[in-house]
Amino acid sequence: MRSPWVNLSYRGVLFSICYLPAFLGVLAFPAPRLAAQQRAGGVCPRPQPGSVVPEPVDVRSRHGLLEVELLARNVKESDGRTRYCFTDGEGHESPNLRVHPGDLVVIHLKNEMTDLDGSAAA
Repeated sequence: MRSPWVNLSYRGVLFSICYLPAFLGVLAFPAPRLAAQQRAGGVCPRPQPGSVVPEPVDVRSRHGLLEVELLARNVKESDGRTRYCFTDGEGHESPNLRVHPGDLVVIHLKNEMTDLDGSAAA
């Protein structure tokens, strides 16, 4: 019977061989910011296939309060699918909301969705 420590050690070595070089490669070649692409790409922009996607920005509570304005948007893709997204006031898509237990969270949600099918009642 093998010791579980042998497997753990083997997994650690396997992790170091497989994932550590990839992680170091990400550090050596950081992804360019997508802010310019987001502004140029319009509503609900998506990164190019195969590109590295940066972590969303953090919006943190202060003094027990997190107050944030989010914009709800939609866009019709070329294949007919509808894509939805939420952005903060600065245009960052899907920000991480970071709070502590007991903090008050206030979200001002502005609906900027459009009638993509033209079927809304007048």
